Amino acid sequence: MKAYYNPHTEHVIVESSSETAAKNYINALVELVNSNKSSNIHIGKININPIYERISLDGEFTEISYVIVYPNGNPPLERDNILKNSEAKEAEFKLLGADGNPLKKEPIQEIINNEGKHGYLKSLKAKGENIFKKIKTIGQIDSNS
Repeated sequence: MKAYYNPHTEHVIVESSSETAAKNYINALVELVNSNKSSNIHIGKININPIYERISLDGEFTEISYVIVYPNGNPPLERDNILKNSEAKEAEFKLLGADGNPLKKEPIQEIINNEGKHGYLKSLKAKGENIFKKIKTIGQIDSNS
């Protein structure tokens, strides 16, 4: 397999015929870098999250949990929230429907899609029906990739 790194966008592009193979490659790369003492001294521990083209919540959910992380542990400075103010690198959210009722999924889906398109969505779990996640695929590498 081949992978390309764009230092301007900090994206790792994996050339693969399947999403599973790409995920396995990324997991192996993260493990290799994070277990190497020399790498840790120079760049620290790394996480590589997929960039999602689309995430949709199908059905009803009474509980959704997700984790948001930021590149290099630095939340974007334009964010006016607890991550910026506390200088945190990661936030875990757990949303529960009132009195066991389903959550209103449209605002959740909007936030999750926005974070997923930037590679900030580390994990997403739900109690309920289906979560559909489509990792962004590109046909040609350019300066925005």
